[in-house]
Amino acid sequence: MIEALQHADGLDVTIYSHSAYVTTTVHSSIRWWERRGFLKSDGSPVMHKDLLEQLIKALTLPSKVAVIKCAAHTNQQDLISRGNALADWAAKEAAKTSPNFSEQDEHTLGMMINRQSATELLPPYTETARLHLRELQEQALPHERELWEQRGCIQSPTDFIYRQESTGKPVMPQALLYIALEELHLPAHTAKEYLLATLQTDWFIPQLSEMITMYIAECAVARQEKCTNAAQQTSPISVGQQVYIRNFVRRWKDSKFDGPYLVTQSTPTAVKVEGRKPWIYLSDVRLSPASCHTSPSSQEHLQQDKDKEEGQRPS
Repeated sequence: MIEALQHADGLDVTIYSHSAYVTTTVHSSIRWWERRGFLKSDGSPVMHKDLLEQLIKALTLPSKVAVIKCAAHTNQQDLISRGNALADWAAKEAAKTSPNFSEQDEHTLGMMINRQSATELLPPYTETARLHLRELQEQALPHERELWEQRGCIQSPTDFIYRQESTGKPVMPQALLYIALEELHLPAHTAKEYLLATLQTDWFIPQLSEMITMYIAECAVARQEKCTNAAQQTSPISVGQQVYIRNFVRRWKDSKFDGPYLVTQSTPTAVKVEGRKPWIYLSDVRLSPASCHTSPSSQEHLQQDKDKEEGQRPS
C-alpha cells in the first residue's frame, strides 16, 4: 500500500486491496493510533509503528486517493479480479527468488505470509490452498524434509504434497506453524492442550509438543517483560490533580476542553476522572493551570489550544 501511494505522488488514484487489515487501517484505525502516539494500553509501542508512520506520510502524496476492499481469489475475469490475481502471482515469485535463504533464516518465510493466506490453508482445502501449501513445503530446509521422511511421510505423486502415509494428513512446515500458533494462541493465550488438539486434528507436525512448549514459554517471557516495563513507567498526571478533557461533541462556540475534573486513577497512557466512567487517553486531556506547576509542557499545550480557539471565533 505504501509503495502504491508513493508511485501515485501528485495523481488521482484508486487502489484496490483484498486485505481487510490494510483497508481498515487506512480508513479508520491509523488516525486513532496516531492520536494515541502509537501506544497500546500497557504503554508499549504498537506493532509495525514505523510502517504506520510511513503510511500516514504516503497517504498525503496523491492529490486524491480512494482505497477499496476487493474480494480475494475469485478466479473471475474482470479487471479488478485479474489485477488482484496478478499481485498475488508477483508476491509468490518474489518469495521464490528471495536471496540468501540460509539456515539462520528459517523463520523468514513465515513472516512473508499474510494472516489471510495462513487461514486459507486450513481445511476445507481449495486449489489455491494446495498450491500455497506445496510451495511452502518445497521451500522447507533440507533437514526439515528429512525429518518428515523419517517420520513416515511421503510426497504424493498427484499433487506433490507431503503427507503422513498412515493417516493421510498433510505436513505443516515450520514457516506456517509459527503463524498458526500466533493466530491460535495470542488472542486469548490458550493452553498447550488446546493448541495440540486443534493442530493435530488436520495436520501432521513433527515435534509439535516441543514447538508449542517453546512458543508459549517465549510468549510468557515477552508478556512478563512488557508488564514489567509498563509498571516501571510513571504517568505525567498524578491522582488528585485536575484536568480538562477534550470536548468531541461541541458546537462552534463551545470550548474545546471541558472541566476541570479531578483525577481519581492514572496510568502511563490514560486517566480516570471523577464523574466519568470510561478511561480517557492522555492525548485528550490537559492539566488545569492550578496543577500545571508539575508539568510546564501541559500548561503550554492548554494555552496554545485556547489561543487557537480564540483566533477561530468571530469578533
